[in-house]
Amino acid sequence: MSIKLTNQKTILPNVFVVGATRCGTTSLYQYLGEHPEIYKPPYKCAELFLTEKIDYKKARLLYNKSTDALRLDCSHYFHLESAAERIKSAVPDAKIIIGLRPAKELFLSSYIYRQNKGEIPKKLTFEEYTHTYMDKGKWYVVEHLKYDRNINFWISRFGKKNVLIFQFEELATDAPQLCKRIFKFLGVDNTFRPHIYQYNKRDSNIPRTRWLNNFVKRLPLSWRLRVKEMFPILEKIYSEVIYSKMEKAE
Repeated sequence: MSIKLTNQKTILPNVFVVGATRCGTTSLYQYLGEHPEIYKPPYKCAELFLTEKIDYKKARLLYNKSTDALRLDCSHYFHLESAAERIKSAVPDAKIIIGLRPAKELFLSSYIYRQNKGEIPKKLTFEEYTHTYMDKGKWYVVEHLKYDRNINFWISRFGKKNVLIFQFEELATDAPQLCKRIFKFLGVDNTFRPHIYQYNKRDSNIPRTRWLNNFVKRLPLSWRLRVKEMFPILEKIYSEVIYSKMEKAE
């Protein structure tokens, strides 16, 4: 496989939370990003390695201001062997973090989340959704559920010592302990305790005003980053207008 590398001087992420989807990766992105030794980019899904040509322009926008040794990328690469290959070629010593969840729970979570976002009809039952998407393999979540295959191609490239696997239940029931385990895996201070909130919880992170949310997402990344840097209060207002408030975990 030919990998196109066009700018070796660009700072790239080296800690990858790759999925699986609906396994608490949004919460984990926030928790890990609070650590003073880990750089969290302004936006969760950098998605630099989705295509054959690595997106160095986006990488410069998201990571070139980082002075931390560890730089986080939380994109859904879990089911993409091609992405694993590109990451290995560009960042051979990368640390990979994988979350797993029982298949039925994961699929139910995806059903509720997509229904709340308006991506599927409200009248569509879970059974109909399962038949349409699981049996016919019409959505990429089906590929995420191929756990053995996906885990094997990540471990085969990065080795067991550079791949950490956690269960969603660990995050849901004892997030501080899981963070401690991950911090130790990354070689940073594992006594640091992040603030524990549940992000992306069913009704959380669901746009209240979809047209405004879609408009903002279509703006060039450089514009969004510049506005966020110059007028941080706008980011807070935008979040309050667009999204439901996050609920504090018990």
